[in-house]
Amino acid sequence: LERAEVICDISGRAAPDIGNTNGKQESVQRAVAALLKRRKQIIRLLFLKALQLQKLLAGERVQIRRIADAQPGEHGYPEGELQIKGDNVMLGYYENPEANAAAFTQDGWFRTGDVAYMDEDGYVYITGRMKSVIVLENGKNIFPEEIEEYLSEIETIAECVVVGRKAEDSDEIILTAIVYPNFEKLPAGSTEELMHEAIRKAINVVNRRLPGFKQVKALELRSTEFEKTTSKKIKRHLVK
Repeated sequence: LERAEVICDISGRAAPDIGNTNGKQESVQRAVAALLKRRKQIIRLLFLKALQLQKLLAGERVQIRRIADAQPGEHGYPEGELQIKGDNVMLGYYENPEANAAAFTQDGWFRTGDVAYMDEDGYVYITGRMKSVIVLENGKNIFPEEIEEYLSEIETIAECVVVGRKAEDSDEIILTAIVYPNFEKLPAGSTEELMHEAIRKAINVVNRRLPGFKQVKALELRSTEFEKTTSKKIKRHLVK
């Protein structure tokens, strides 16, 4: 069958919407809705209810999930690491006990590395990655992906990464946007000073929509694109 015919057939029998999702190879995504939605600038991963999954995945054990080591979150629900179990989760890394010990809890839950919370209806909201969290001097956690989602709306920004810079004269952590400008959206011949001013003004507008502790305080421009993976994701760990 042609790809369009296959999608049509699947859509007619399984779900009203078909979309592409990206995720870990260790956890096949048949157990999640194939649709990512934005709500209040947070990427919301919509999990199908167990009853719906049983209809779609006859004979396959439904994926279950939990929020581990949860702490009170700003959204009104405990927030922690999203962990999952199910027939669609790998058995483990072949002959690699060290990797398995890091990937799974002692009671067999797969650690996704995603920070998330679950509402009363069982929907899971992913707010960031554990390895990229920025801890402010007051103990508040900042997930840079959320702020970057806001900044991506600015047309003069082609790419950006939000980091925490320690102030030289205090313990303050300064939220800093490192930006590769979208030169096509800036006036021709703009100096670095003019580009900085234009992008800074746009960020200030975005800041008004954010609580004070999430606001971007500093801006750094770069002249080259960020280094990326083969899937076009920025290699955050290389950003200094």
